[in-house]
Amino acid sequence: LTSTVLMRTVDSEAMIPVRTDRPIPLAVMSEAMDEIRKFVIDHVPVQGEIVIDDLAGTGIGLKVTGISKGQFGIGKEYNEQG
Repeated sequence: LTSTVLMRTVDSEAMIPVRTDRPIPLAVMSEAMDEIRKFVIDHVPVQGEIVIDDLAGTGIGLKVTGISKGQFGIGKEYNEQG
């Protein structure tokens, strides 16, 4: 499942691309999307960071897939930590 999550910090607000770390069952797709729509990241995440550990009670994680170098004033060294 691929989607975006709202990131809201003191300095910025943006939609961050995310995806599940493995396929999600079709039976819980609607519930998973509802959870994703309501979720807000309160910090600048690192690419690959798991932001939801147990999406819709499935045990499937939701991870960040796209923080660009230089985005939100982040240098290359920040992305390489994750």
